[in-house]
Amino acid sequence: MGVMAKRFTGVILAAGAGRRMGAIGEALPKACLPLGHAPLIHHHLELLRAQGVRRVVVVVGYKHKKIRDAVESFASRGAFESIDFVEQHQRLGIAHALLKVEPLVRENMIVILGDTYFIPHRLIEPLEIFERESDKGLGAVLSVRVEPNPAQIRKECSIRLDSAGRLLEIKEKPEEPFNDLKPCGMYFFSAAIFDAIRKTPASELRNEVEISDSIQTLADSGRSVRCAQTVRWDMNLNTPAELWWCNQVELRRLGGGRWLGHEAHVDPTCVIEESVLGNGVRVGAGVTLSHCLALDQMVIDGPGIFRDSVLAFGAVIEVTQAQKDLLPPVFEDLFPEQFPSLNFRVAEATD
Repeated sequence: MGVMAKRFTGVILAAGAGRRMGAIGEALPKACLPLGHAPLIHHHLELLRAQGVRRVVVVVGYKHKKIRDAVESFASRGAFESIDFVEQHQRLGIAHALLKVEPLVRENMIVILGDTYFIPHRLIEPLEIFERESDKGLGAVLSVRVEPNPAQIRKECSIRLDSAGRLLEIKEKPEEPFNDLKPCGMYFFSAAIFDAIRKTPASELRNEVEISDSIQTLADSGRSVRCAQTVRWDMNLNTPAELWWCNQVELRRLGGGRWLGHEAHVDPTCVIEESVLGNGVRVGAGVTLSHCLALDQMVIDGPGIFRDSVLAFGAVIEVTQAQKDLLPPVFEDLFPEQFPSLNFRVAEATD
């Protein structure tokens, strides 16, 4: 599939601000939120690199310099022939952002939402579908996963397929889902999506062209829209609780324990359990951290016990039971294989 991968441009939509993140969102754009010891956008760049993509376009907006710096620091940056940046001055949705990148997309594109964490699965399948069907009117392949909780689909999106697996209908926030398939924030588009966006009217709700409506326009035009289960689990990062949960999932996916960033220091009297500590974090004497996330440069004075919390910018944000009840569960079958991702180091006795 190497030849087919070269016909795709990777597009990361990273213009958004984390308005519900509080102080964290005031300091960091969503694509720079930490996943382990690296910004979330490194996770997305790794997904594109793993698929053999050579050209990348990043759509930036809010705090765009931090996004650019994060991309420049990606360790495998040399795997790409080019990385370009396009600024979306007005944040008018996904479809609007895609029209901004059109001049830089030669043929097909893989679009990744910059505020979403993925546990990937069979990333090659959409490329295989394009290999077989690109000359048969294929317009797009949507990433989907099985979602056992209908309430989660009601909050997001549902799709109805024909007997051959082609999209018939896509519906945002349905009252009743069509099935247990939930689209995820990764799309594989042919260039036909651009005309579909231009032909789609703005929605009454937000007065902007919705990507789901554009996909429906694409399917209604006669283009085939297929699906592939390329994701085992995904989650948008909109709140500190969701940021905490995605870091707990990533920590567990990579074996659990405790992970320390560069130049982090933990007093020998501390107890650190199932926690991620960012670069330059300092933990004083007598501190217990259990299932916590401490962002870069956080200083945690002791003594004290912190559980199920995000520690950032001098504040402690505890994840309440009510917030946990709203987080999607993670089952053991989500972790059958390892995926090369971020470079963490296990805390040593001298840390």
